[in-house]
Amino acid sequence: PYNDRVSSVKLGGTFTLVGRNGNTLQQGEFGLILFNGGTVCDDYFNDNAANAICHFMGYTTARYWTSGEKYDIQSQYRITLDEVKCTRGEWSSCTYSQSPNCRHREDVFLSCSELCPAGTFQPVNQTSCKLCEGNTISSEGASSCEPCAAGSVSIKDKTECGTCTM
Repeated sequence: PYNDRVSSVKLGGTFTLVGRNGNTLQQGEFGLILFNGGTVCDDYFNDNAANAICHFMGYTTARYWTSGEKYDIQSQYRITLDEVKCTRGEWSSCTYSQSPNCRHREDVFLSCSELCPAGTFQPVNQTSCKLCEGNTISSEGASSCEPCAAGSVSIKDKTECGTCTM
């Protein structure tokens, strides 16, 4: 049901994620982000921008983002969005330029998800995932982190509690 997810933004634009062959991707898949059928440049792009775009597309969070020349199809697209600066994970907090000054080696790739990944949690009434802190863990989709029992520590990227042996 997620493969048709395309979202409108102010100025009548749309975001979508595409794969190596230009196919529209589903939730959790990693791909090239497009705005109005063109690529998005990584100038000023950060975790807030990734979360804002994913959230605007109807997802809960960005799982991962990076930039570079990864797909042969990138050169077939114009670069249509640049200098995306967001102060938080909401599109309304973002400014951007539609006059790009970059190359395809700066194209943004991203993966969006409905659920926060294990080792993170989504606080009530929040739109982005937060990392578990201290000696706590969580599973995928958690709304809070749980403390590890006395004598154990969080391991495996805050997804399990364990003990140290020597």
